[in-house]
Amino acid sequence: MDERLQIEQKHKVLTMTAPEVAARMGCSRQHIYDLHRKGQLPFAFKFGGNLLIGKKAFKQWLEEKFGTDLDDEFYG
Repeated sequence: MDERLQIEQKHKVLTMTAPEVAARMGCSRQHIYDLHRKGQLPFAFKFGGNLLIGKKAFKQWLEEKFGTDLDDEFYG
């Protein structure tokens, strides 16, 4: 079992990485980095060398963009 998945199952993980967000969005991780660089993901932040995205804020942002409630499974 993937180490991150084990951690998520044991602890409530509040963030996702850029590759995880890209996979959910169906785009490249570079696109996520570009959006962050342009200031279009205000809830994303750098921690160490990683770009992290808050799960709750990401879900709210998507719901505003699409005008609908998303299933919690979509954003992890």
